[in-house]
Amino acid sequence: MKLKWILPAALISFAVFFAVDTSHAVVLFEQTPNLDFMGHFSNSGSAIVADQFILPEKATLTGLRWYGYYVADLDPGVTSLDFQIRFYNEKSGLPDALLYETIVPASVVDSGLVFAAGKHAGKKVYEFTAGSIGPFEFSGGKTVWISISEADASTFLRGDTQWLWARSSNSLQLSARFNEFTPDDGWSVVPSGDFAFSLTVTPAPLNPAPPGS
Repeated sequence: MKLKWILPAALISFAVFFAVDTSHAVVLFEQTPNLDFMGHFSNSGSAIVADQFILPEKATLTGLRWYGYYVADLDPGVTSLDFQIRFYNEKSGLPDALLYETIVPASVVDSGLVFAAGKHAGKKVYEFTAGSIGPFEFSGGKTVWISISEADASTFLRGDTQWLWARSSNSLQLSARFNEFTPDDGWSVVPSGDFAFSLTVTPAPLNPAPPGS
């Protein structure tokens, strides 16, 4: 089974400014899936990968969407799977200190996209959504790394249940890889492009109602 673990609460920094209402979420950052580039395995308890992003100004995250596929397509009855989400500071071009970590039940839907390249051609690409993340505040203009890894107890680290995070590009943009079997090795560079995900925020109301109203 895929390993699940959470760091102490002291490492988690929340910015609780408002109640989360994902019905009015605004996209902060987005990298769409590219079906011509093979994804990368990212499964908790084994190898995981991370991608970097910069937000132009201070913002508070409340939701996350990402794309990926499995070695074997999921049973059509699967509607939710657990994923581990981590955010890191950057140091020397790689993930460094952990900022935030959680395991969330993500909704799973068939995106209608089909992977087109290599040995995984024909695999269904799934859209995963977690609308219960945070609220968590990011500083503007600062590089942050995000790692998304499949952590569901119903899937295994070997064989057809392995999950691959879909690529967004195959550019010179760097991503990073970490093997949880050999943690002392630390993060290493993966010079093979970006991954597909989007960050959302629910804005605070302009004129919030007074307490007790």
